[in-house]
Amino acid sequence: VVVQHVHFEGLGRTKDDIIMYEISDVFKAKNLIDVMRKSHEAREKLLRLGIFRQVEVLIDTCRGDDALPNGLDVTFEVTELRRLTGSYNTMVGNNEGSMVLGLKFPNLFGRAEKVTFQFSYGTKETSYGLSFFKPQPGNFERNFSANVYKVTGQFPWSSLRETDRGISTEFNFPIWKTSHTLKWEGVWRELGCLARTASFSVREESGHSLKSSLSHAMVIDSRNSSILPRRGALLKINQVVLHHLG
Repeated sequence: VVVQHVHFEGLGRTKDDIIMYEISDVFKAKNLIDVMRKSHEAREKLLRLGIFRQVEVLIDTCRGDDALPNGLDVTFEVTELRRLTGSYNTMVGNNEGSMVLGLKFPNLFGRAEKVTFQFSYGTKETSYGLSFFKPQPGNFERNFSANVYKVTGQFPWSSLRETDRGISTEFNFPIWKTSHTLKWEGVWRELGCLARTASFSVREESGHSLKSSLSHAMVIDSRNSSILPRRGALLKINQVVLHHLG
């Protein structure tokens, strides 16, 4: 058989080029079983992008003046995520309660970009963070992300208060059967005393400091499942270079 046309129904802000990368293999199918398999694989790739709530596939014979006797039409019916999604929840545990608010802007520019904001307010820890995620069209495993965050925590057992403000950039890319992550992070840390009974070591470390770190991680994962694996192995190697500025 020959796949003559691939149709999409339900597209709005998603750009055509990123869609073409994910479904290109469907046109290479040579028989009906191959069409079904490659269409299913394309559906999984589209769902992996995180921009569609639902993806359905319909395979039918080709119709029209240019229809071939062995021609097929493949139709993807998609439902895009909303431009803005949010979540709100509360957590209680470890003698602490917290409220978590999250906002997400999926498919921001039409090519699977994502902006996420999260705010957490607790009795001992308060934090917020803003992140941007950008995959490479046609190669979702190769992606770039940037984060800005602030975390304030209290440690009453040490009479310590810590505030971290930081930025980080991360680049993920595959090489053969390995997955690599290259990350840079800069943190401005502020330590203070919660009570007059703080130890001398805590008082000595109080104040401001800057830390810059560059890390590289390599992962080889041959497991058949990341949750309940029955076979395979996982190897992860981490390397970190720290630089304290004061």
